[in-house]
Amino acid sequence: MKTPERIPIAELKKKLDSSKKPIVIDVREKKEVAETGMIPEALHIPMGQIDKHMPDFKKDAHIVFY
Repeated sequence: MKTPERIPIAELKKKLDSSKKPIVIDVREKKEVAETGMIPEALHIPMGQIDKHMPDFKKDAHIVFY
């Protein structure tokens, strides 16, 4: 597994505009998402449920959490 890294918003935008898009996961709670919305096409998996869902993704998947 690759070590997590922070990326600037501009770099995320570039990745989202590319043909090889990352999997974007919004880890905020339901109430926070309802108040502010999400990045289009992002998945909503609250932080407390991440471990349960990680087996759903390929081991080499490029995942961005926010």
